[in-house]
Amino acid sequence: FGLDYDSAGSLTPPAQKLLRLVRAILELLWCGTGSPLAVAKILGTCTWYMLLHRSLLVIFDGMYQFVEGAHRCRRPLPTRVVEELLLAVALAPLMHSDLSAPWSTILSATDASEEGYGAVHVSLLPERIREIARLAERDSAATQRLPLAEYACCMLHVACCM
Repeated sequence: FGLDYDSAGSLTPPAQKLLRLVRAILELLWCGTGSPLAVAKILGTCTWYMLLHRSLLVIFDGMYQFVEGAHRCRRPLPTRVVEELLLAVALAPLMHSDLSAPWSTILSATDASEEGYGAVHVSLLPERIREIARLAERDSAATQRLPLAEYACCMLHVACCM
């Protein structure tokens, strides 16, 4: 699952691996049937590469339901799964990150649960966002077990309603 990094700052899936993923999806679509286990493997690889451009992950919903239990029995692919697989193929060229891109001036955090969802956005100078990112990496927000939004508020020294 390695990634390629070039001198221009682009992080991409290796071309041969991305091509194998697209080929596997097209073969699955051509068959029209597949096991939840096979679809789960494709979903996992797509998810890994789409983490480079996280907004792409929004296309998946029906595939999660299809792979539940991940057994080996082949069955017809539901229309929703077919549509999501076709979208994954169409969006494959966008599975990359430009690490040389300028820092955003908007810091965002989102979260959801069975009870609801929420989002926090704040506009900051890029230098301040870089500082927060460095602190978050050094202090490891995950290790602190603080929600990202709460962690960002702590770093900004502002009050947040959670």
